[in-house]
Amino acid sequence: MKQSVLNQLTLLIWVGLMASSFPVAAKIAPLASPWLTTWLRFLIAGILLFPLVRSELKGSLNKGMALKFLFISGTLVSFFVGMFESLKYTTALNTSALYTLVPLMSVGLSYLWLKMPTPRMMILGFMTGTIGALWVLFASRQGMELEFSLKGDGLFLFACVLISLHVVSAKRWLPEIPPKIGVFWILVFGGLLLTPIALWKGNIGEMNWINFNFWSNLIYLAIFTTLSTFFLQQY
Repeated sequence: MKQSVLNQLTLLIWVGLMASSFPVAAKIAPLASPWLTTWLRFLIAGILLFPLVRSELKGSLNKGMALKFLFISGTLVSFFVGMFESLKYTTALNTSALYTLVPLMSVGLSYLWLKMPTPRMMILGFMTGTIGALWVLFASRQGMELEFSLKGDGLFLFACVLISLHVVSAKRWLPEIPPKIGVFWILVFGGLLLTPIALWKGNIGEMNWINFNFWSNLIYLAIFTTLSTFFLQQY
């Protein structure tokens, strides 16, 4: 019973931290390219985590696992970029509402890929959340340009599919790996994938590198909605 309560509390904290990322990301979106922002986010989180895993990294990676981490990190990076891009066309409220569809998407992917059945009461809960999310979306569109909003919502919906795929693939391939080791390699491969894109499309020369609001929000994202949520997700 205690373990069940702990699991539910862990999930609640994870969801709360992930939800907080949307308004923070909305504040950063006008200040820098999403490619540069996501790359810096991974870089800062990886640097902070390295001292904690340095002694355990030897032998933790081989060719097969490298390819798996490449896929897992690729879906995660694509989600973050999709989130930042969608916030140019829609609101943080809409993205937060759409994100509640991720559990239902993950359930579907888990059934198709992992053959994992889901209790009916859990599915009912996810469906209730889906109805609530759609309600919020339609209500929030009052006074907004419909086509403009749909563009951002559609982009973020696709990003939600990618993060669901990330969650299920991590469940499939990383069950025996210690959470902090898995998180570190996800950050490393994510950073590697982003480096050439950030240098090419990140508009580094136009970035205001002494903007306090940018760095304070970015550090929050790196610590609380990247490192913390990754650990909770792996747990």
